[in-house]
Amino acid sequence: MGSSMVEFDNFTYHIHNHRTNLKEGKHTFYLLCSMRNRYKCKGRGKLEVDSEGDNRSFTPTQPHNHPPLLEELALHRFKLKLKKAVEDADTIVPLRTIFEEVSQGSSPVEFKEISPFMARVRKKKEYVRVVS
Repeated sequence: MGSSMVEFDNFTYHIHNHRTNLKEGKHTFYLLCSMRNRYKCKGRGKLEVDSEGDNRSFTPTQPHNHPPLLEELALHRFKLKLKKAVEDADTIVPLRTIFEEVSQGSSPVEFKEISPFMARVRKKKEYVRVVS
């Protein structure tokens, strides 16, 4: 999850570009399908958000060349939960314990595959704490 990802209509997108309109008080995010490299997908969308972040409007601008990938979506959602759990947990709590609490016996990925991601999240958390 190197860049920011967002999810709409069971598709995931990377934020490609961002524009701010100060007169109208809104932000426009231009999105690309997160599967654009794997499937050469041209799926695109536009997300408009008011300056308070309350009102959001998503408009697909180019169709996808593949159906929604529900396994990828489940993995994305699971990684978001794991990321939050690692950020919220004390650094002495083992990553495996966090993984088991979040997965509750059902996970789209094995611990050994996701543990490097969790370690990066924890390292970033520790770095931010030291720098702050």
